[in-house]
Amino acid sequence: MGGAKIEIRKSFSRNNFMVAYNRNEYNATFSQKIFMEKGYYYTFSAWVRVSEGSETTVSAAIITKENSKRVIASGNAYPGCWTMLKGGFQPEFPLPTELYFVCYNKTVDFWVDNVSLKEFNKTEWLQHQQRAITRVRKRKIVLDIKDKLGKAIRGVKVNIKFTKPYFHIGCGVTDTLLQHKKYQEWFLKKGFTASVFTNQMKWYWTESRRGIENYTIPDAMFQFFKKNKIEIRGHTVLWDKPKMNQYWLHDMTPKELLATAVRRLASIMARYSNDIFEWDVVNENLHFKFFEEKIGPQASGMFYHIAHVIDPNATLYLNEFNTLEIPGDVYAGPHKYINKWRQIRSYPGNEDLTIGFGLQAHFGLGKPLMPYIRAALDFFSETQMPIWLTEMDVPNNSNQALYLEEIMREAFSHPGVEGIIVWAPWKPGMNCTSLCLMDDNFNNTPAGDIVDKLMAEWRTPDQNGKTNSEGLYRYDGFLGDYNVHSLWGSTPDWEATRCLAELLNDSITSWEELTNAFLERFFPPSKMVKLRDNIQNFKRVRGGVKSVNAIGTISGQFLKDSKFEALHNEEVNYMENQLEGAYPNYPRPGGNQGWKEDQDNSWRERDWRDRCGNWRDKKAEKDRYVPPHDHPKPREPPRPEGNRIEELLTRIFDKVEGSNKVLKGLEK
Repeated sequence: MGGAKIEIRKSFSRNNFMVAYNRNEYNATFSQKIFMEKGYYYTFSAWVRVSEGSETTVSAAIITKENSKRVIASGNAYPGCWTMLKGGFQPEFPLPTELYFVCYNKTVDFWVDNVSLKEFNKTEWLQHQQRAITRVRKRKIVLDIKDKLGKAIRGVKVNIKFTKPYFHIGCGVTDTLLQHKKYQEWFLKKGFTASVFTNQMKWYWTESRRGIENYTIPDAMFQFFKKNKIEIRGHTVLWDKPKMNQYWLHDMTPKELLATAVRRLASIMARYSNDIFEWDVVNENLHFKFFEEKIGPQASGMFYHIAHVIDPNATLYLNEFNTLEIPGDVYAGPHKYINKWRQIRSYPGNEDLTIGFGLQAHFGLGKPLMPYIRAALDFFSETQMPIWLTEMDVPNNSNQALYLEEIMREAFSHPGVEGIIVWAPWKPGMNCTSLCLMDDNFNNTPAGDIVDKLMAEWRTPDQNGKTNSEGLYRYDGFLGDYNVHSLWGSTPDWEATRCLAELLNDSITSWEELTNAFLERFFPPSKMVKLRDNIQNFKRVRGGVKSVNAIGTISGQFLKDSKFEALHNEEVNYMENQLEGAYPNYPRPGGNQGWKEDQDNSWRERDWRDRCGNWRDKKAEKDRYVPPHDHPKPREPPRPEGNRIEELLTRIFDKVEGSNKVLKGLEK
């Protein structure tokens, strides 16, 4: 295509691959005519490489019905190693088309191998999602109830209530939350477990005029969510988009800007430290470079290092748009995003830092490309870092509810995703051109119905039953927190029935004899003395309900006087694999992710995760993300306000300055 010469070459391992050379156009590569069926899902993958030079942006594209280009995958190619290009497409009408590659460096030879385009109908796609949800989001739970001698107890009544999911679904809010009681009631009734303030934590909101900070509104919003035990994402500390920074920041010298930015980090993060569980530290630093152009290319790395010093218990995130929404955005594709993540972690002191991927997911009017979304999530999950859809919305059109459900199901079924924030803030009288979950009377829109339906579907129904002859009670449940009630041998009617059954025939001839028998059985003199002492020394204690975090199989004693506490209590054994086991990722390391089980194994010749130094560190365990609930961090005690910011700034500079060339240069 495009006048290039094409030939087949052999690798040292005798593997054939194609080469396009003598190229004089970006699209002077390879092409293939294909036909795509309406309503089908097409997954695409290929291995790519260039002959020389450095990192080169490459894409795979198709010709649309309007004879225009539609990118279905984009990434980077390198000399000396093969990398995976991966994506997909969903045609909305029958489409005779041409699939071709674009290499944005005309001076290099372009290599390609093992091109795959596979077709799936909607039933197959949804079946895979459901299997993934069962495997990733649920566990087979077993309550094993024994007495103090280790003997199984049959017939113990068990009541189990699902109280909080491990997977977060939240909603963005504005300051109108403070002014409308019904808005607050609506939010709490929905059952959201997380929230984000759409604007109220941003720098231009809290310090519009230089040196005058005002946290009145975000403080009030923060207290509402803290009181109701709803997690808050901190959005955003800094923003790399020039026009989103106050005018007075633009006129600063590099040293002034650095000091002011660090003060901003200390001001907001120290204020809410230990309460905000995730922070977007530098927003949109793939598309924009305000701080990098002013301070230096390592500005973001330095800010993430400082942020971790201020709030070491919080997970830090990047946050970017168009990564899921538009495959053709060469600034924010998965490869570019991961390269930025690697750059930030290369800053001294950041090597082991958990830095998650925030995917804004502001989708446009067209149909979201589910195969491309899945491919992008696969790429990010290979880093073993947490992934969130941080600002997800879909424009208001006739397909809004349909597209919203497709996106949420795809995200929930992927093992790398930990939460979704629905970007649906409400203001009275607003013209809902984007995503609204309710009207001004707080009645659901069709999109609101979808969110309700999915949140209900992804909760474990209440369980009521009895243990079997082996003392076991089994059920399938979603990962999360549960309240468990057990009842055995402790109710007055049960004890009375047993007492009557044990009386000898004709041993009771009057009510007086029956009364004496009951008093002797249930209230002997020694018990009466103890009961009197207990009443005199009464102290209220919590009882009845026992909280558990259902991560896997639960086994342990469970009587009226036994202990059944939360996760990490050694008296209860939590096993992650009872039958099917826990799957931290999709089973395939590369290729087209094996949506069908009969897929070939042609990807095995190249370990796409490790062959290129640009892709992923080979020290896999060093990069592995451990969810917060697996290794809880102790909360730091509250610190006195006083000169808190000044103390933090001193502490930050003391820790960072020694290894920071940027700071040293600025001081000079």
